[in-house]
Amino acid sequence: MLLDELFPTLEIDHESLRNSGRHPGNFPVTIDALQNLQATYSKIPEDYLEIIKQIDGLAIQTRGRQSPIFYISLLSAEEAVEYATSWYPFLSEDMPGCFFFAQTGDHSYMFGNRDGLEGVFKIETSVADWEDAKYIAPSIRAFLCGGRGLSNA
Repeated sequence: MLLDELFPTLEIDHESLRNSGRHPGNFPVTIDALQNLQATYSKIPEDYLEIIKQIDGLAIQTRGRQSPIFYISLLSAEEAVEYATSWYPFLSEDMPGCFFFAQTGDHSYMFGNRDGLEGVFKIETSVADWEDAKYIAPSIRAFLCGGRGLSNA
């Protein structure tokens, strides 16, 4: 499982799971939430589906909060739908075909295709523009497990 293969400097933020009432392996995505997600997005990365089938919504951080600190909130299926339809609908309009799967502070992480380059991109949420999108890694797995692009994240 992808979450068992996280890059050595990363870990699941178990404290945030406890505070939210979630514990690893206890809250996979519901069938209704998955169907709603599939109805909202035309393309959902398999890596993301693998994650939400284990834990639907979690945070990943630098192990032991070592510097430099990395912290990312992976959206639950319900949050990913709300991201595209309620919270930031302009993102889906300005960047069609992209799948928004995570956030940190003022930035969003999405999976998309820009000029033939497919993979994980980071954008400033308030500036939904391909010109400002930063390519991070070819897949969510390469990003979180292979460490690709962590220095740019």
